[in-house]
Amino acid sequence: LQVPKNRPYYRVDLIEVDIMKNALRFSLGVIGNISHHVRNLPEAIDFYKNKLGFKYLFTRNGRAFFECGGMRFLLNAQKEPKDSKEPDIAFLRVDDIQTAYEELLGRGITFDEKPRKVIAIKGYELWAAIFHDQDGNLLGLLGEY
Repeated sequence: LQVPKNRPYYRVDLIEVDIMKNALRFSLGVIGNISHHVRNLPEAIDFYKNKLGFKYLFTRNGRAFFECGGMRFLLNAQKEPKDSKEPDIAFLRVDDIQTAYEELLGRGITFDEKPRKVIAIKGYELWAAIFHDQDGNLLGLLGEY
C-alpha cells in the first residue's frame, strides 16, 4: 500500500479494497468521503467538532469538511435537509478519476455527473463523479490531486 505524500491523513493501516483490482484498470480504495445535509452549518460544525471530536479541516461554498479516522466527512448546508432531493452520497476514493470513470462507463454504469473539479485550494484539487447503484442509491468517485 503506497501512502500518497499529499494526503497526510491517509493511514497506513487502512486496507485497500482490491476484490476487483485484477479485473479493472483501477483500484477502489477506502470510502473517501461521506456527506450529510444539515440546516444550520455553524451549529453542525460545533456539534461534529466540539461534541464528537472530528478534526475540522475547512469550510468552502456552504460545505464544512472534517477528517475522521482517515475518512473525509462533509456537512452540506441545506434549508430543509430531511426533505432535500439531494440524498447522502458515499464517495469511493480512486487514484485516477478519469480512468475509473471511463472503465465504469465501459461496464455499463450510468453517471449522473462526469468528473468535475468541486474544490480547489492552494495546490489541492478535489474531483468527483456521481453515479447510482441498481437501487438508485448515489455513489461517487473521489479524486484528490
